[in-house]
Amino acid sequence: MILIVSSSEDDHAKVVSAGLRQLGSKNMVWSTGDPLLEPSFSASLNCDEVILQGESLVLGDLQSVWFRREGRVVAPPDWSSAKVETLRFEWLAARRSIFSVLERAEAVWVNEWVAARSAENKGLQLEKATELGFKVPETLISNSPEAILDFCTRHADTGVVHKMFYPADFGAKSSATALLHAGALANPSAMKIAPGIYQRFVPLVFDVRVLVAGQSLVAARLQADGSERVDSRCKAHKPGAVFPIKLAPELEELCFQLVRKMGLVSGSIDLGVAVDGSVVFFEINQAGNFQWMELCNPELPVLDMVCSFLASGDSGFEYGGRRKNGLTLSSFVSPLTQ
Repeated sequence: MILIVSSSEDDHAKVVSAGLRQLGSKNMVWSTGDPLLEPSFSASLNCDEVILQGESLVLGDLQSVWFRREGRVVAPPDWSSAKVETLRFEWLAARRSIFSVLERAEAVWVNEWVAARSAENKGLQLEKATELGFKVPETLISNSPEAILDFCTRHADTGVVHKMFYPADFGAKSSATALLHAGALANPSAMKIAPGIYQRFVPLVFDVRVLVAGQSLVAARLQADGSERVDSRCKAHKPGAVFPIKLAPELEELCFQLVRKMGLVSGSIDLGVAVDGSVVFFEINQAGNFQWMELCNPELPVLDMVCSFLASGDSGFEYGGRRKNGLTLSSFVSPLTQ
């Protein structure tokens, strides 16, 4: 049995579940999310089974746990802020207690839930990458207007980009890496109330996304149009802009080492090739989206590798070759068009 922990709106979980079924791997998607809609769960400390969504899961049958994401806790709209905060903490604590019970099973976690939470720390990512020898842009994490202005002054020749710690949605717009302009720096109160990540802007020839699964990986070159590209995720995730790329053996090994150093067995790594030919590290996402890679370029065997990895139950999984099990994302999802 393979357990997928996700939210009800996560298309990745749905597609991987279908792919695993095609491989003959029994799986269950535990859709965490809205407490008013989420089915009940139960676990006894003296019992070798848990009840998830009304179904019994015997711990001894559990081969892999894909900790894809933990759903947000949504409270009734008429609740006070104090009640909402209490509800959120109670639900998170209850779920995480269930995760701890599930750890009694001899299963491979992708990724272990405590390590997955720790790996979301952007500062930790940059520290670990630097320790391994990755080239990392000069970075400031701050909410001090004085420190931010000083940093921007020191890097006025290249410019500075701003990043948020977590993805955010602002209606018609969403968070992305953005080149700072004079108007943003003229609002000290905004800098003070919203801590951010500030990095020296590095002009790139192209970006690279690396999806690591055990001891295997798939790498893609993201080639956006124009020289003003700052965040390739805004411009390059489309057909004709994503290409398979073979990494140098030493760079592959660095990627594997970084995943292990973060306490993970899988992760999506964002790199860039600078105009001087050097490879720059930006971040690692332990639960990064990956469907877009194969949707943009079917030559990238992403779904087949991910499903093969989960079905193997092996943290040291090595992918045997292209389309080892014949899974294609286009069998489940319509390809993107220009």
